Amino acid sequence: MGKKHFSRLWKATGGLGAIELGFIAPVLLALLLGVLDFGMAFWQQMQISNAADAGAQWGMQNTYDAASDQTSPSIRTVAQSATNLSTVTVSSTNPCGCASSTGVASGYGTHGS
Repeated sequence: MGKKHFSRLWKATGGLGAIELGFIAPVLLALLLGVLDFGMAFWQQMQISNAADAGAQWGMQNTYDAASDQTSPSIRTVAQSATNLSTVTVSSTNPCGCASSTGVASGYGTHGS
């Protein structure tokens, strides 16, 4: 192989676009997957926010009734049905001083303080 052969090989441009695509495609794919992942996380955050908003709206319009869990929609079922995420579960604990059948449940604060 002479110097002339290497010179011809160096000047060849056939397939150069495919080589460039091979170099840039992984970077573009990583960026695309990052955007999709961020979009899905943002969508899930909006779904959870909507569920919390639906529960708060229901809680402002209805009073607590111990029998409501069995006979009519409770705040838990309203919040759960406001989202279509299968992994979201509404907790049944009352750590924030929420209403209970005996008054305000003990939690981080008490009623009137």
